[in-house]
Amino acid sequence: MLPLIASLLLIYEDIGKDYKSLLYKFYRVGVMKPGTLLALPLGLGLALLIVGLTIWSTRLIAVGSGILVLGVVSYVAIRSELELKKVSSRFETNFYENVLRLMLEEFELYDENTIYFLPSSLGGESSILISHKNIDPPIDLKTVPKRLFFEHNGVFYIRFPSIISMLSAYTVSRTNNVSEVESQLDSFLKDLGLISSIKIVEKPDGTLIVDTVPSKDVVINDVPTNSFLNLTGSIISDSLNSILQFIKVERNGDIYRIYFRMI
Repeated sequence: MLPLIASLLLIYEDIGKDYKSLLYKFYRVGVMKPGTLLALPLGLGLALLIVGLTIWSTRLIAVGSGILVLGVVSYVAIRSELELKKVSSRFETNFYENVLRLMLEEFELYDENTIYFLPSSLGGESSILISHKNIDPPIDLKTVPKRLFFEHNGVFYIRFPSIISMLSAYTVSRTNNVSEVESQLDSFLKDLGLISSIKIVEKPDGTLIVDTVPSKDVVINDVPTNSFLNLTGSIISDSLNSILQFIKVERNGDIYRIYFRMI
């Protein structure tokens, strides 16, 4: 039994990151959840172990013990992968917020602005566009220059890569279905530990209403550097391949309501 367990552990070490990545991919696409991943091999391994002990079969005892160990190792692999993604994503979002905040304060755009989210189809990667006046921009948003700073008809703009472009562990899938966008957004934000629930409603006039219950200590406001606002706007914009204008944030108890307008 001990040689078999040792062999399984050595195999796990040899496979290393590829094995953990494969397991994590199964978890991400919904093939296996951590609890299921643990329960299946534990149940099978325990059953074989009990049968082996009952009939005193050293082969069944060894196989059952090995499957038990493999199940535990698999579960730990997925949990460690999840924690690593969360830690790296927090670092990336904090870095993004600080850089964008410095830029907005330097150009006096932090307090009075209009926020737009542009999909990657308009310039290679999704971006956030911020103007220094609370007005509809006197510019065709589909022809926005691919520059960090620019001025047009007396209005100053900053075009900055969206926060989703900073998160190397995540990619956005295109869709025309708002319910699929909701599912994708739910997966992203729950992976990052930011929400308990989220729902998107599309109005006939092109308004998108996002209702969400954030996790404890998560801040949602109308500041351009707010990571929740950035992630939500960027993911919806790139998923629907549509320009979004941020309208406002409202709060009712634990529920936050974010309004966007599709352009």
